Amino acid sequence: MKQNKRTRRVVLSVALAGVIGLSVAGTTSASAEDTAKSADHLTKAAAKPLAPVTLRQGSRGEIVKTLQGQLTQHGHRVAVDGTFGPATTAAVKDFQSEHNLTVDGAVGQKTWQALNAAPSARPSSSPSRELTHSQAVARLKAADIPFSSSGRCTEKYKRGCTSFQGVREGTLNLVLDLKQRSTCDFVITGAAEKYPHSTSGLRTHEHGYKIDIRPNACLNTFIRDHMAPGKPRGKNNDPRWTGRNAEYVLELHGRRGEHWDITYLG
Repeated sequence: MKQNKRTRRVVLSVALAGVIGLSVAGTTSASAEDTAKSADHLTKAAAKPLAPVTLRQGSRGEIVKTLQGQLTQHGHRVAVDGTFGPATTAAVKDFQSEHNLTVDGAVGQKTWQALNAAPSARPSSSPSRELTHSQAVARLKAADIPFSSSGRCTEKYKRGCTSFQGVREGTLNLVLDLKQRSTCDFVITGAAEKYPHSTSGLRTHEHGYKIDIRPNACLNTFIRDHMAPGKPRGKNNDPRWTGRNAEYVLELHGRRGEHWDITYLG
């Protein structure tokens, strides 16, 4: 009888140990599973990209330097100084216009995405190469850009003429790009002719670095909204704006009347 009682105690002890063991094992398994799930959640959270910071004029810091560096890689001239000023705003608007984005000067998610993409390859050209009059006119006609001449002539060294003989390819590309981006109609009133333009300096009309364009509401608004305001030029304090590789001066008292004097700076 005593032996049977001892046997039952042993069996009960073994059974109880088994239950406890299963309980501990189950708890350990659940704990390991929870830990694995938590680790997986953290990994996914770390892998998820952070929302881009929206930058605008007045922003400062390293993130602005990153923005300015990317603008430079995309061909926009801007100082990498960490200050989001008027020049950076103009470059951002220029970039947004090129990529069919909302042109507001603020760098949000869509603008960041476009900046992070590899810079698009630009058509090969030689900006300093001189074009013939016929070469330049053919390209202007293809872009539906007319030109006028008070003397109805195209000789380079004759007064009253508008000539594209010797205009730089970079200068012409600047005008073609302005037409494409602004979608404005405009008329060229001066190009690479010698007279009656100033001959001081290298970047003159005669040397092929300047184009004159007749002002209109559409063009005026586009330049003012997309270029960076600069210091007024000359004794007449003519309003000046700067863009990528270009200067835009609204000459209010020029020899040919009021006009945009556009200079290629590349």
